[in-house]
Formats: sequence, C-alpha cells, structure tokens
Amino acid sequence: MSKVMLSLFGAALIFILHLATMMWGWGLEVTSWGWVIGGWAASAIVVILMETAKEVDK
Repeated sequence: MSKVMLSLFGAALIFILHLATMMWGWGLEVTSWGWVIGGWAASAIVVILMETAKEVDK
C-alpha cells in the first residue's frame, strides 16, 4: 500500500468518524459548531502531518 493511498485512507477514516460524532452530537441536541469546526481542523491537521511525513520520507 503506497503512502498516498495510506494518507487518503487515513483522511477518509477521520472524515467518517467525524461525521459519526456529528450525527451523534445532533442526536443529543448538541448542535454545536465546535464539533464541526473541531472535526474539520483535526482532519486538516492529520492530512498536513501525513503530507509532511511523505516529504520527509523522500
């Protein structure tokens, strides 16, 4: 499995987990944008870290 595929898989996994927590939050009437923004921020950070790791690995 290539590093690109691995990072895409990681990003997709985080996105799915984030969506699940968002739905769960809404179910509990916790419609806070903190969940949404926090989830997107976490996704972005992980993607950036993976990209950085790929660059370092070259």
